[in-house]
Amino acid sequence: MRLPGVAGSRPRSWGSCAQLLLAACAAEREPDEPTWVRDQQADLYYLPEDASTELDELDDDLPALADASTGTWIDGRFTDPHAREWILAQDDYWIQAVVELEPAQAEELVARAGENPTAVEAEEVRAAIVAPVEEAMTDCDEDWVAIDPLTPLDTDEEEGTTTNLTPTGMMVSTAVACPGTGQVVVELRQM
Repeated sequence: MRLPGVAGSRPRSWGSCAQLLLAACAAEREPDEPTWVRDQQADLYYLPEDASTELDELDDDLPALADASTGTWIDGRFTDPHAREWILAQDDYWIQAVVELEPAQAEELVARAGENPTAVEAEEVRAAIVAPVEEAMTDCDEDWVAIDPLTPLDTDEEEGTTTNLTPTGMMVSTAVACPGTGQVVVELRQM
């Protein structure tokens, strides 16, 4: 049966209503996009809800820091997640952590870094890390000290050499310690 004044067998408004209902149902089924945050200072992207204090998740990447009593870590991307394709680039992933060791353990890491380890100012450390890691840091009464390469993590005993690679193949790009407090800050990058 044809309705007067309308082409086809049903009014156009029914088709429009059906399209609106289908669009509303599809919108309800789509998962919420995570809200990525860009840390302006470090120029890194992360999801704030991904910050964790579960340090055992880092044991494979950071066995040298497995004795840490507390800490915070987070991972993220170097590039804007909203501007990327669905497939991540291999080198787009990073992890940052601040962990608490006994001061003697931190001093041992500093001693393994060599006779004249590089001093790093607190502002430089804070500028390189994202907010959740920075918030977990405490003040260091002295300069931070570079503990790179993180020797116990990277020693190749057969060759007697060290590298900046973790057992899982990530590169240690930053490793600093505050000997007085025992805090260690690290950044790992996927290669």
